[in-house]
Amino acid sequence: MKSRLSVILLPLVCLLLAACSKSGDSRLFEAVPADAAGAIFAAKSFVDSRQASGFFDGDSLWTKALTDGGLDGMAVCLADGITEPVAIFSLENVDAVRACLTEAGAAKVDTGDDTEVYSMDDEYVLIAAEGRFVYKGTPSTPDEKVKFAHLYASAKRNPFGRSVYCGALETKGDLFGYYEIPRNTRVALMAAGVPSEMLTVLEGAVVFDGTAEGPALEARTWLVSPEGEKRTFGSYLPFSLDTSARISKEALAYMGPNISLVAASALKDVNWEEFTNMLNNSKSLSFQQRAMLLMMRPYLEKIDGTVAVGLGVSLTKGQNLTSIAFDPSNLMGTVAIETVSGQAAALRSQIKELIKMAGLATIDTKNGFSCSLPGVDVALSVETRGRLILLSTRPLVSGGNQSPALSVIPFADYISAVALSLPAESPLFDMLPSGAERQDVSLGLGLDAKNSELTVKFVCGRDGSWFDNFIRMSSRTSDTKLSKFKK
Repeated sequence: MKSRLSVILLPLVCLLLAACSKSGDSRLFEAVPADAAGAIFAAKSFVDSRQASGFFDGDSLWTKALTDGGLDGMAVCLADGITEPVAIFSLENVDAVRACLTEAGAAKVDTGDDTEVYSMDDEYVLIAAEGRFVYKGTPSTPDEKVKFAHLYASAKRNPFGRSVYCGALETKGDLFGYYEIPRNTRVALMAAGVPSEMLTVLEGAVVFDGTAEGPALEARTWLVSPEGEKRTFGSYLPFSLDTSARISKEALAYMGPNISLVAASALKDVNWEEFTNMLNNSKSLSFQQRAMLLMMRPYLEKIDGTVAVGLGVSLTKGQNLTSIAFDPSNLMGTVAIETVSGQAAALRSQIKELIKMAGLATIDTKNGFSCSLPGVDVALSVETRGRLILLSTRPLVSGGNQSPALSVIPFADYISAVALSLPAESPLFDMLPSGAERQDVSLGLGLDAKNSELTVKFVCGRDGSWFDNFIRMSSRTSDTKLSKFKK
């Protein structure tokens, strides 16, 4: 029932927007229908902070109407039967919005019980004077326009406050919301070969709670069942492992300064037989792939600890990743694997034999061996350092000047984490359209198995303007027909 845009947009909004009510500041719960697939709330405390920073400054009638009407809360929701997200505004007085619509020449197209609907081209505004709510959206079909006109009535009959997901929410931070995972997501993943045992966790919703300060957005996210109960990390894993394990700093020590992306997981005491059996249950695997899984198990059983992967790229002026002139040797990669005590050398030897069987020549080095990769001017080194086995396309140096991605989030606090760090001067930004703003960007995700929560941290630039611009776009407070009418 939701469009492709909605399916793509709302999970992103859930991670990057979602400002909501503090305890006792939940009036907007009355404006969102309980059957909405997702909702994002911005309470009065959030709105006040944005008004103080000039967020609603401008010369359009619409921003003036919101300010004059005493805006004290915003929400964005995916209403049932309406393709695009709908913005909801809580006001002290809706008369200012009504005056704005009249001055802009909007047509009144519907009148209900204490509600009015106005339209201007493809934009529709629903005023619910009783609740002091204003809904703004772009319903496209006759059915959608009818549903839009009855949104407030639907919320009155069955408000979000009665939803099982409302009871699952927390309000410790300034950011708050939920997104119900569509059934077709599970269907698509199953068709892509993801084992069914891993998909039950996607029945229910994603819930989040976070804060936005300056250029940084940080949120805690977790999964809840259709009954509104928080899912525990160990309960949905179809194989056993030590969930108390944390990412090893030793395995990250070899991620050098040219590495922009780091991903790591603590794989301690994994039952590799259960793991490979789970993968074998995937309907998309061929007979050859199943046989390869069985061959890989002896190698996997030598892993006991952190597996970390780092990637980076070094581009010269005028190059980009899609350029015909791009040199693959500019790609950099490092893999660090903690092994069962005493097994690192044995695993290195097995990797060496596999490389020889592939017809590649190897050269012995002090701590291992190296080989030239076919078709590119890149040498792969394979070395052991204590319990670690290391594979890299660049010389390995422990400690010292490390990857900036490692400072995005505290890897050692999580069982699994990934982080990306790109400075504004990164040559990767050369692929942006001409005139696009370049800013420092970092993104980190860390999974805490103990609390069964994923922490998301996003930082862009230095002043937080990206966040305000994103809210304006998502809540339809700018770049709309109505916003083009001046005061």
